[in-house]
Amino acid sequence: MKALFLITILFISLYGDFSLTYKLDNNVMQKVEYKDNKHVLFTILNKGQIAEKLVILNNKKYILFYENGISHIYEISDELSEPVKENNQTVKYKIIKKLGDSKFNNFNIEKWRVQYANGLKSTDIVVSKDKYLYSAIIKVISALKKLLPANKQEQANMFNMGNGYVLIETGDLKLISFKKDLLPESIFAVNTELDESSEKEFSKNIDSCFTNVCCDKNSTKSLEISSYLNKSINSWKLEKTAKCNNPSEQNTESALYLNGSKKIIIDMSTGDKITSGKIASLKAEGIKIENYQEKYLNGYKTIIAYLPIINATVTDILLPNTTISIYTKGKKELYDFAKKVLKLKINNSYSSSSS
Repeated sequence: MKALFLITILFISLYGDFSLTYKLDNNVMQKVEYKDNKHVLFTILNKGQIAEKLVILNNKKYILFYENGISHIYEISDELSEPVKENNQTVKYKIIKKLGDSKFNNFNIEKWRVQYANGLKSTDIVVSKDKYLYSAIIKVISALKKLLPANKQEQANMFNMGNGYVLIETGDLKLISFKKDLLPESIFAVNTELDESSEKEFSKNIDSCFTNVCCDKNSTKSLEISSYLNKSINSWKLEKTAKCNNPSEQNTESALYLNGSKKIIIDMSTGDKITSGKIASLKAEGIKIENYQEKYLNGYKTIIAYLPIINATVTDILLPNTTISIYTKGKKELYDFAKKVLKLKINNSYSSSSS
Protein backbone atom coordinates (compact mmCIF):
# COMPACT_ATOMS: atom_id res chain seq x y z
CA MET A 1 0.00 0.00 0.00
CA LYS A 2 2.84 2.38 0.88
CA ALA A 3 4.56 1.62 -2.45
CA LEU A 4 1.31 2.29 -4.31
CA PHE A 5 0.96 5.64 -2.52
CA LEU A 6 4.51 6.62 -3.49
CA ILE A 7 3.93 5.61 -7.12
CA THR A 8 0.73 7.70 -7.16
CA ILE A 9 2.59 10.74 -5.81
CA LEU A 10 5.34 10.26 -8.40
CA PHE A 11 2.75 9.89 -11.18
CA ILE A 12 1.05 13.14 -10.16
CA SER A 13 4.36 15.00 -9.92
CA LEU A 14 5.12 14.18 -13.56
CA TYR A 15 2.15 16.31 -14.62
CA GLY A 16 1.62 20.05 -14.38
CA ASP A 17 -1.95 19.74 -13.10
CA PHE A 18 -2.86 21.92 -10.12
CA SER A 19 -5.78 23.69 -8.48
CA LEU A 20 -5.82 26.87 -6.42
CA THR A 21 -8.39 29.10 -4.78
CA TYR A 22 -8.25 32.84 -4.16
CA LYS A 23 -10.62 34.61 -1.78
CA LEU A 24 -11.55 37.82 -3.59
CA ASP A 25 -13.59 39.36 -0.77
CA ASN A 26 -15.76 38.21 2.15
CA ASN A 27 -18.35 36.64 -0.17
CA VAL A 28 -16.59 35.76 -3.41
CA MET A 29 -13.99 33.07 -4.14
CA GLN A 30 -12.33 32.07 -7.40
CA LYS A 31 -11.19 28.48 -7.88
CA VAL A 32 -8.87 27.62 -10.75
CA GLU A 33 -8.30 24.08 -12.04
CA TYR A 34 -5.43 23.95 -14.53
CA LYS A 35 -4.41 20.88 -16.55
CA ASP A 36 -2.64 22.57 -19.45
CA ASN A 37 -3.13 25.69 -21.55
CA LYS A 38 -6.01 23.98 -23.40
CA HIS A 39 -7.83 22.75 -20.29
CA VAL A 40 -8.53 25.46 -17.68
CA LEU A 41 -11.60 25.96 -15.48
CA PHE A 42 -12.33 29.10 -13.44
CA THR A 43 -15.23 28.72 -10.97
CA ILE A 44 -16.59 31.86 -9.29
CA LEU A 45 -18.45 31.21 -6.04
CA ASN A 46 -20.60 33.81 -4.27
CA LYS A 47 -21.47 32.88 -0.66
CA GLY A 48 -20.60 29.27 -1.42
CA GLN A 49 -22.88 29.05 -4.48
CA ILE A 50 -21.55 28.78 -8.04
CA ALA A 51 -22.13 32.15 -9.75
CA GLU A 52 -20.41 31.36 -13.04
CA LYS A 53 -17.75 29.27 -14.69
CA LEU A 54 -15.20 30.24 -17.33
CA VAL A 55 -13.74 27.41 -19.40
CA ILE A 56 -10.87 27.10 -21.83
CA LEU A 57 -11.32 23.87 -23.75
CA ASN A 58 -8.89 23.28 -26.61
CA ASN A 59 -9.33 26.35 -28.87
CA LYS A 60 -12.74 27.36 -27.47
CA LYS A 61 -13.68 29.63 -24.55
CA TYR A 62 -17.00 29.50 -22.71
CA ILE A 63 -18.90 31.25 -19.91
CA LEU A 64 -21.53 29.26 -17.98
CA PHE A 65 -24.09 30.59 -15.50
CA TYR A 66 -27.49 29.65 -14.06
CA GLU A 67 -30.68 31.66 -14.37
CA ASN A 68 -34.25 30.55 -13.61
CA GLY A 69 -33.04 27.00 -13.13
CA ILE A 70 -31.50 26.83 -16.61
CA SER A 71 -27.78 26.47 -17.28
CA HIS A 72 -26.71 29.03 -19.88
CA ILE A 73 -23.60 28.43 -21.96
CA TYR A 74 -22.07 31.10 -24.19
CA GLU A 75 -19.00 30.82 -26.33
CA ILE A 76 -16.67 33.78 -25.82
CA SER A 77 -15.78 35.16 -29.21
CA ASP A 78 -12.24 36.02 -30.23
CA GLU A 79 -13.49 39.51 -31.05
CA LEU A 80 -14.08 39.96 -27.31
CA SER A 81 -10.97 38.44 -25.77
CA GLU A 82 -8.24 38.78 -28.42
CA PRO A 83 -5.49 39.75 -28.81
CA VAL A 84 -3.83 38.50 -25.63
CA LYS A 85 -1.10 40.86 -24.48
CA GLU A 86 1.62 38.32 -23.66
CA ASN A 87 4.12 40.91 -22.49
CA ASN A 88 4.61 39.50 -18.95
CA GLN A 89 4.02 43.00 -17.63
CA THR A 90 4.32 43.52 -13.86
CA VAL A 91 2.83 46.03 -11.45
CA LYS A 92 4.94 49.07 -10.53
CA TYR A 93 5.76 49.55 -6.84
CA LYS A 94 8.59 50.15 -4.39
CA ILE A 95 9.30 48.15 -1.25
CA ILE A 96 9.08 50.32 1.87
CA LYS A 97 9.96 47.56 4.32
CA LYS A 98 10.30 43.77 4.47
CA LEU A 99 8.24 42.53 7.42
CA GLY A 100 9.32 38.88 7.67
CA ASP A 101 9.14 35.38 6.21
CA SER A 102 6.80 32.45 6.82
CA LYS A 103 5.26 29.41 5.09
CA PHE A 104 2.15 28.69 3.02
CA ASN A 105 1.52 25.05 2.02
CA ASN A 106 5.27 24.45 2.45
CA PHE A 107 5.99 27.35 0.08
CA ASN A 108 8.25 30.15 1.35
CA ILE A 109 6.37 33.45 1.50
CA GLU A 110 7.41 36.99 2.42
CA LYS A 111 5.46 39.91 3.83
CA TRP A 112 6.28 43.36 2.44
CA ARG A 113 5.10 46.88 2.96
CA VAL A 114 4.95 48.50 -0.49
CA GLN A 115 3.80 51.66 -2.18
CA TYR A 116 2.25 51.25 -5.62
CA ALA A 117 3.10 53.77 -8.34
CA ASN A 118 -0.52 54.95 -8.55
CA GLY A 119 -1.18 55.01 -4.79
CA LEU A 120 -0.41 57.41 -1.95
CA LYS A 121 -0.65 55.05 1.04
CA SER A 122 1.62 52.10 1.75
CA THR A 123 0.08 48.62 1.65
CA ASP A 124 1.05 45.34 3.29
CA ILE A 125 1.20 42.41 0.86
CA VAL A 126 2.33 38.77 0.92
CA VAL A 127 4.41 37.40 -1.96
CA SER A 128 6.28 34.23 -2.90
CA LYS A 129 9.31 33.45 -5.00
CA ASP A 130 8.82 29.69 -4.99
CA LYS A 131 9.55 28.55 -8.55
CA TYR A 132 6.68 26.05 -8.77
CA LEU A 133 4.11 28.45 -7.30
CA TYR A 134 5.41 31.26 -9.52
CA SER A 135 5.13 29.10 -12.64
CA ALA A 136 1.58 28.02 -11.71
CA ILE A 137 0.27 31.55 -11.10
CA ILE A 138 1.90 32.87 -14.28
CA LYS A 139 0.01 30.13 -16.17
CA VAL A 140 -3.22 31.26 -14.49
CA ILE A 141 -2.52 34.88 -15.50
CA SER A 142 -2.03 33.80 -19.12
CA ALA A 143 -5.29 31.80 -19.08
CA LEU A 144 -7.21 34.65 -17.47
CA LYS A 145 -6.03 37.05 -20.17
CA LYS A 146 -7.48 34.74 -22.83
CA LEU A 147 -10.91 35.13 -21.21
CA LEU A 148 -10.82 38.87 -20.56
CA PRO A 149 -11.52 41.67 -23.05
CA ALA A 150 -8.33 43.17 -24.44
CA ASN A 151 -8.93 46.41 -22.52
CA LYS A 152 -9.09 44.52 -19.19
CA GLN A 153 -6.25 42.04 -19.60
CA GLU A 154 -3.90 44.34 -17.70
CA GLN A 155 -5.88 43.63 -14.51
CA ALA A 156 -4.47 40.09 -14.49
CA ASN A 157 -0.94 41.52 -14.21
CA MET A 158 -1.58 42.51 -10.57
CA PHE A 159 -0.53 38.96 -9.55
CA ASN A 160 2.90 39.31 -11.18
CA MET A 161 5.18 41.31 -8.88
CA GLY A 162 8.26 40.88 -11.10
CA ASN A 163 11.70 39.48 -10.30
CA GLY A 164 10.20 36.01 -9.91
CA TYR A 165 7.63 37.03 -7.25
CA VAL A 166 3.86 36.49 -7.36
CA LEU A 167 1.13 38.00 -5.21
CA ILE A 168 -0.32 35.78 -2.45
CA GLU A 169 -2.31 38.28 -0.39
CA THR A 170 -3.33 41.94 -0.37
CA GLY A 171 -6.33 43.47 1.40
CA ASP A 172 -9.34 41.13 1.04
CA LEU A 173 -7.64 39.14 -1.73
CA LYS A 174 -5.88 36.03 -0.44
CA LEU A 175 -4.64 32.70 -1.81
CA ILE A 176 -6.30 30.19 0.53
CA SER A 177 -5.45 26.86 -1.11
CA PHE A 178 -3.05 25.33 -3.59
CA LYS A 179 -2.48 21.70 -4.45
CA LYS A 180 -0.92 19.59 -7.16
CA ASP A 181 -3.50 17.15 -8.45
CA LEU A 182 -4.11 14.94 -11.47
CA LEU A 183 -7.23 16.52 -12.97
CA PRO A 184 -9.59 14.43 -15.14
CA GLU A 185 -10.41 15.95 -18.53
CA SER A 186 -14.10 15.39 -17.80
CA ILE A 187 -14.26 18.42 -15.50
CA PHE A 188 -13.55 20.68 -18.49
CA ALA A 189 -16.31 19.17 -20.64
CA VAL A 190 -18.95 21.60 -21.89
CA ASN A 191 -22.36 20.06 -22.56
CA THR A 192 -24.01 22.00 -25.36
CA GLU A 193 -27.03 19.70 -25.65
CA LEU A 194 -30.27 20.42 -23.76
CA ASP A 195 -32.31 17.48 -22.49
CA GLU A 196 -36.08 17.44 -23.12
CA SER A 197 -37.07 18.93 -19.74
CA SER A 198 -34.49 21.71 -20.11
CA GLU A 199 -35.79 22.47 -23.60
CA LYS A 200 -39.33 22.90 -22.25
CA GLU A 201 -38.11 25.07 -19.35
CA PHE A 202 -36.00 27.17 -21.71
CA SER A 203 -38.92 27.68 -24.10
CA LYS A 204 -41.20 28.75 -21.25
CA ASN A 205 -38.70 31.18 -19.76
CA ILE A 206 -37.80 32.84 -23.06
CA ASP A 207 -41.38 33.48 -24.24
CA SER A 208 -41.51 36.86 -22.50
CA CYS A 209 -38.49 37.99 -24.53
CA PHE A 210 -40.73 38.13 -27.62
CA THR A 211 -43.45 40.27 -26.06
CA ASN A 212 -41.62 43.05 -24.21
CA VAL A 213 -38.28 44.82 -23.93
CA CYS A 214 -35.53 43.24 -21.80
CA CYS A 215 -37.53 39.99 -21.55
CA ASP A 216 -40.00 41.83 -19.31
CA LYS A 217 -37.37 42.06 -16.57
CA ASN A 218 -35.77 44.93 -14.67
CA SER A 219 -35.02 47.87 -16.95
CA THR A 220 -34.53 51.64 -16.96
CA LYS A 221 -34.58 54.41 -19.55
CA SER A 222 -32.59 53.56 -22.67
CA LEU A 223 -29.53 55.61 -23.59
CA GLU A 224 -28.57 54.98 -27.20
CA ILE A 225 -30.60 52.39 -29.06
CA SER A 226 -33.07 54.94 -30.46
CA SER A 227 -30.27 56.61 -32.40
CA TYR A 228 -29.82 53.37 -34.39
CA LEU A 229 -33.52 53.05 -35.27
CA ASN A 230 -36.13 54.59 -37.53
CA LYS A 231 -39.32 55.24 -35.56
CA SER A 232 -41.65 53.77 -38.16
CA ILE A 233 -41.28 51.41 -41.11
CA ASN A 234 -44.34 50.78 -43.24
CA SER A 235 -46.93 49.59 -40.69
CA TRP A 236 -44.35 48.97 -37.95
CA LYS A 237 -43.94 51.59 -35.19
CA LEU A 238 -41.39 51.90 -32.42
CA GLU A 239 -43.41 51.41 -29.22
CA LYS A 240 -40.83 51.28 -26.41
CA THR A 241 -37.10 51.26 -25.62
CA ALA A 242 -35.23 50.37 -22.43
CA LYS A 243 -31.82 49.67 -20.91
CA CYS A 244 -31.71 46.15 -19.46
CA ASN A 245 -30.49 45.78 -15.88
CA ASN A 246 -30.78 42.01 -15.57
CA PRO A 247 -27.33 40.53 -14.67
CA SER A 248 -27.28 38.35 -17.80
CA GLU A 249 -28.16 41.31 -20.04
CA GLN A 250 -25.74 43.97 -18.83
CA ASN A 251 -24.75 46.47 -21.53
CA THR A 252 -27.88 45.56 -23.50
CA GLU A 253 -30.61 47.92 -24.69
CA SER A 254 -33.91 46.71 -26.10
CA ALA A 255 -36.67 48.05 -28.36
CA LEU A 256 -40.20 46.87 -29.22
CA TYR A 257 -41.91 47.42 -32.59
CA LEU A 258 -45.66 46.87 -33.03
CA ASN A 259 -47.78 46.20 -36.09
CA GLY A 260 -51.25 45.50 -34.74
CA SER A 261 -50.83 42.35 -32.63
CA LYS A 262 -47.48 41.49 -34.27
CA LYS A 263 -44.26 42.24 -32.40
CA ILE A 264 -40.57 42.50 -33.27
CA ILE A 265 -37.85 42.94 -30.65
CA ILE A 266 -34.46 44.56 -31.32
CA ASP A 267 -31.59 44.17 -28.83
CA MET A 268 -28.29 46.04 -28.93
CA SER A 269 -25.47 44.41 -26.91
CA THR A 270 -22.28 46.38 -26.41
CA GLY A 271 -19.00 46.05 -24.53
CA ASP A 272 -17.54 43.30 -22.35
CA LYS A 273 -20.58 41.02 -22.46
CA ILE A 274 -20.86 41.04 -26.24
CA THR A 275 -20.90 37.60 -27.86
CA SER A 276 -20.91 36.63 -31.49
CA GLY A 277 -24.70 37.07 -31.54
CA LYS A 278 -27.82 35.41 -30.18
CA ILE A 279 -27.79 32.68 -32.80
CA ALA A 280 -24.23 31.60 -31.93
CA SER A 281 -25.00 31.81 -28.21
CA LEU A 282 -28.20 29.78 -28.47
CA LYS A 283 -26.47 27.23 -30.66
CA ALA A 284 -23.76 26.89 -27.99
CA GLU A 285 -26.52 26.23 -25.44
CA GLY A 286 -27.73 23.26 -27.45
CA ILE A 287 -30.65 24.95 -29.25
CA LYS A 288 -31.36 23.46 -32.68
CA ILE A 289 -30.84 25.88 -35.56
CA GLU A 290 -32.55 25.70 -38.99
CA ASN A 291 -32.44 27.76 -42.20
CA TYR A 292 -29.04 29.20 -41.29
CA GLN A 293 -27.89 31.98 -43.65
CA GLU A 294 -25.04 34.48 -43.78
CA LYS A 295 -25.46 37.81 -45.58
CA TYR A 296 -24.09 41.35 -45.38
CA LEU A 297 -26.01 44.48 -44.43
CA ASN A 298 -24.27 47.78 -45.19
CA GLY A 299 -21.00 45.85 -45.20
CA TYR A 300 -21.59 44.17 -41.81
CA LYS A 301 -21.86 40.40 -41.41
CA THR A 302 -25.47 39.36 -40.79
CA ILE A 303 -26.56 35.91 -39.62
CA ILE A 304 -30.13 34.66 -39.99
CA ALA A 305 -31.69 31.48 -38.57
CA TYR A 306 -34.95 29.86 -37.49
CA LEU A 307 -35.18 28.26 -34.00
CA PRO A 308 -37.89 25.56 -34.05
CA ILE A 309 -37.86 24.97 -30.27
CA ILE A 310 -39.23 28.48 -29.67
CA ASN A 311 -40.75 28.99 -33.14
CA ALA A 312 -38.76 32.16 -33.73
CA THR A 313 -36.65 33.84 -36.40
CA VAL A 314 -33.48 35.66 -35.34
CA THR A 315 -31.21 38.01 -37.29
CA ASP A 316 -27.84 39.11 -35.87
CA ILE A 317 -25.93 42.08 -37.31
CA LEU A 318 -22.30 42.03 -36.14
CA LEU A 319 -20.88 45.55 -35.78
CA PRO A 320 -17.54 46.59 -34.27
CA ASN A 321 -17.91 46.19 -30.46
CA THR A 322 -21.70 45.83 -30.86
CA THR A 323 -24.21 43.19 -31.91
CA ILE A 324 -27.76 44.10 -32.95
CA SER A 325 -30.25 41.21 -32.77
CA ILE A 326 -33.72 41.31 -34.33
CA TYR A 327 -36.18 38.55 -33.50
CA THR A 328 -39.84 37.63 -33.70
CA LYS A 329 -42.13 34.63 -33.37
CA GLY A 330 -42.69 32.41 -36.39
CA LYS A 331 -40.85 31.98 -39.68
CA LYS A 332 -40.48 35.57 -40.88
CA GLU A 333 -38.33 37.55 -43.30
CA LEU A 334 -36.36 39.96 -41.10
CA TYR A 335 -33.48 40.92 -43.41
CA ASP A 336 -35.50 43.48 -45.39
CA PHE A 337 -36.97 44.82 -42.13
CA ALA A 338 -33.43 45.19 -40.75
CA LYS A 339 -32.28 47.13 -43.83
CA LYS A 340 -35.14 49.61 -43.42
CA VAL A 341 -35.29 49.96 -39.65
CA LEU A 342 -31.57 50.26 -38.84
CA LYS A 343 -29.61 53.48 -39.34
CA LEU A 344 -26.13 52.10 -39.97
CA LYS A 345 -23.12 53.73 -41.54
CA ILE A 346 -20.16 51.99 -43.12
CA ASN A 347 -16.91 52.26 -41.10
CA ASN A 348 -18.68 53.96 -38.19
CA SER A 349 -17.21 53.33 -34.71
CA TYR A 350 -20.00 51.58 -32.84
CA SER A 351 -19.91 51.64 -29.06
CA SER A 352 -22.14 52.51 -26.14
CA SER A 353 -21.53 55.21 -23.59
CA SER A 354 -23.12 52.84 -21.09
CA SER A 355 -20.40 50.21 -21.41
